[in-house]
Amino acid sequence: AGKTHAVEAVAHELGGLLIHLNPAKLKGQFGGKTGPTKLVHMVMTVAREPAMQPVVIYIDECEQFFTGGKKSKDKDGPSRFKKDFLLYKNQALDAEHRVIIIGTSKNPENGDVKDMKSFFDKFLYFPYPDYASRVLVWKHYLAEKLTEGLKLPDDPRHAAQLANMSQAKRAQFEDEIAQKVRSAMERVNLSSLAHVSEGYSAGAIARTVRIVVTPRRVAMIRLRPLSNYDFLDNLSFQDVNYQDDKAVFMEFTRVITGLADRRKKVEQIISGEPVGGKKGDKKGGKGKK
Repeated sequence: AGKTHAVEAVAHELGGLLIHLNPAKLKGQFGGKTGPTKLVHMVMTVAREPAMQPVVIYIDECEQFFTGGKKSKDKDGPSRFKKDFLLYKNQALDAEHRVIIIGTSKNPENGDVKDMKSFFDKFLYFPYPDYASRVLVWKHYLAEKLTEGLKLPDDPRHAAQLANMSQAKRAQFEDEIAQKVRSAMERVNLSSLAHVSEGYSAGAIARTVRIVVTPRRVAMIRLRPLSNYDFLDNLSFQDVNYQDDKAVFMEFTRVITGLADRRKKVEQIISGEPVGGKKGDKKGGKGKK
């Protein structure tokens, strides 16, 4: 859905250092009783250094870190870092430190809501792209890969000639490339691709285009133009999001943001029930004797 892209965009806009913590890379690393503390201490030491700031600490698949009281069968799993993260976040980072911690999850229901609420301050739901967004995503990545393939042929002499071009010739060359890109995309029905890719993330679409539109494929584009069929096989191997998954995401968002509790209070007010009262509470009571 673009979660990692969003984190990278935040780091880019801040001009900051991005520290990426991935459970797959941490598995089996920093073992022993002091191992987790060593990792978190190193991360926070770098983050607190004024010369390194601003710093973005990115916790990928954070539901594996915040599992609540559940006993993990994997002793080398990322949940062993949770205690140190909570301790260092509350005691090592102050308002003067330009550090932001961002966590993302594609399976938030596997994590503990209470742990996540106590660690993170804000929560955002990243929906999968709608039809109009998917059209733009397909168009962007197709144009990008076609342009790269047409600009950078295998012959190194061409790169030297391109570097020595005058500004006018370079502009003319760019116009020719843009015309070839438009011509190559004429046989690709972006609307159809956007329809069949419903439920796929922007990353899945980008991976499909990068796998299909290789420099060799671009070189053969005159003999075999691109078509929708070129992308369907590879797209089918990408992860897809179903309606049931969307319902799980929406329900988790309502719970983690407190929207479910607020809606419940509004329903109680409308129905005339006491808000926040215990069952069996009744208005009034016995008078004083």
